Amino acid sequence: NLDMGAVTITGDVVGASGTFSGQLVSSAKLASVTIGGSLIGSSGEASGQVFSEGSMGPVTITGDVRGGSFNAETEFAAAGAVVSGVNITSVTIGGSLIGGVGDLGGLLASGLNNLALKDLGAVKITGDVRGGGGFKSGQIQSSGKLASLTIGGSLLGGAGIRSGAVETQSDMGAVQITGSVIGSNALGAGRISSVGKLASATIGGSLIGAGG
Repeated sequence: NLDMGAVTITGDVVGASGTFSGQLVSSAKLASVTIGGSLIGSSGEASGQVFSEGSMGPVTITGDVRGGSFNAETEFAAAGAVVSGVNITSVTIGGSLIGGVGDLGGLLASGLNNLALKDLGAVKITGDVRGGGGFKSGQIQSSGKLASLTIGGSLLGGAGIRSGAVETQSDMGAVQITGSVIGSNALGAGRISSVGKLASATIGGSLIGAGG
């Protein structure tokens, strides 16, 4: 049995320049993850990353998820990220999801390698979702459904294409954003996109486009 049980880390998980530095990885299922500090990517491939090949249980991060400077070509290599090949039960971030200057830095992604089990459960972020300079940095993506999304701050596009965005390949549940949704000059930045149905969207502030 290659499954990994519940993991609790009181402080931060911090990547560095080395490949897979500061990475928590399971080649099968991962029961749950609790990080008392922040999850922080760096210049190394897959640095500051929580990854499971199989399904991932609830993920709770008290601080931020911060993308790094590594330019990832696939989600599996993203720096400062929570990534699963299958379902993720839920993700709770007490701070903000912050995109990095590197591509795919600051990423939540489910269902990357499973055609049947690919949904992302309820996502709750107390602060902002902020895009960065990298492509798809500061992004929430599901290859299937997204149960629900609650953002206590704002959804903010960055300089990177499709940064500061929420994207699903199937239905999206209720979306609640206390602040505003603000785009940028980059294509698809600061947006909510569902290939399937969108149950509802409530934005407490404004919806502001830009040149992208």
